[in-house]
Amino acid sequence: MAFKKTKTLRQLQYQVKKLELPDIISIPMNYDLVIVPKPRRALNEKDKFKLDQYLMNGGRLLWLIDKVNANMDSLRNGGFQFTRANRLNLRDQLFTYGARINEDLVMDLQCNKIPLVTGQRGNQPQTQMFPWYYFPVVTTHNNHPINRNISPVSLKFANTIDTVGAPDIEKTVLLKSSQNSKAVKAPTRLHFSMLKSKPDPRQFPNSGLPLGVLLEGRFESVFKDRLTYSTRQMIDTLENASYRDSSKPTKQIVIGDGDIIRNEMRGQSEPFPLGYYRYTQQTFGNKDFLLNAIEYLIHGSGLIKARNKNVKLRLLDRTQAEKEKRKWQIMNLSIPIGFVIIFGFIYSYIRKRRYTVS
Repeated sequence: MAFKKTKTLRQLQYQVKKLELPDIISIPMNYDLVIVPKPRRALNEKDKFKLDQYLMNGGRLLWLIDKVNANMDSLRNGGFQFTRANRLNLRDQLFTYGARINEDLVMDLQCNKIPLVTGQRGNQPQTQMFPWYYFPVVTTHNNHPINRNISPVSLKFANTIDTVGAPDIEKTVLLKSSQNSKAVKAPTRLHFSMLKSKPDPRQFPNSGLPLGVLLEGRFESVFKDRLTYSTRQMIDTLENASYRDSSKPTKQIVIGDGDIIRNEMRGQSEPFPLGYYRYTQQTFGNKDFLLNAIEYLIHGSGLIKARNKNVKLRLLDRTQAEKEKRKWQIMNLSIPIGFVIIFGFIYSYIRKRRYTVS
């Protein structure tokens, strides 16, 4: 991995190096962690073998995967976009490890907003902010040191994850959708015209769709009982490691969004802090979540516990707030007025008794 976002990791005394799988014989085992950030091409069997044997020999992996091809640039240029599944050749590998990233996109009423042009005033375009349901804002459930006491995490075109098979693997869901969400299978048509009407919560019937999963235990190799001639040749090239068809105790994290680690940009070259959303000027918990994930994979929970604060963060449930809007408006108006009236009666009664001449 090699991005400007590695600046924080370097400040925390991590050594960061970019790896190109086709250019190396095997992944050195002195690497504590390998991050697979949003691959755009299908991995061949040799590259999969390198990742697999790194894991089998006790390495740790952080998968940041986009299973569906969708982006805002194409959508803004054409007004709509047909999404398609990314053929990454990772389905069998992740399935063997205990996870399956689905070919879908999550829509969530708890989401970020985007600006859209709604008209012209003179020569100036008029914009308005609209909720974009494909940019879910997910709250974490404090069920693990990685996601404890962090702000909501911002995702873009996220995919759901199923935990499957691998009965000996402990699986912990770290990121989930809100109570009003759904998954739309690819291929599908994305368009802005859907924002013209107010959403019906009944059309978002799913709750807690898994979007990020921690897997821990002894993993089985995806190449077990299926070594080909080329992979057998590669066994002899393993550096400081041996071929294994089951792993040492280790762990990995699978997240169904490759953009969770991507910075918003100011202009062409200057990045905003990780987690900052420029349209609403909010900073989400992406940075803390990823740092916790990296530290847990490398060191366990010790460093995270030392850094965590006992702070509970709550994100407003917009759907629930909309349902109860009238009730709270009435209460906020009537209760203070009621107190004033009651106080006035009591004050008038006391004053009348005090100054009445018998």
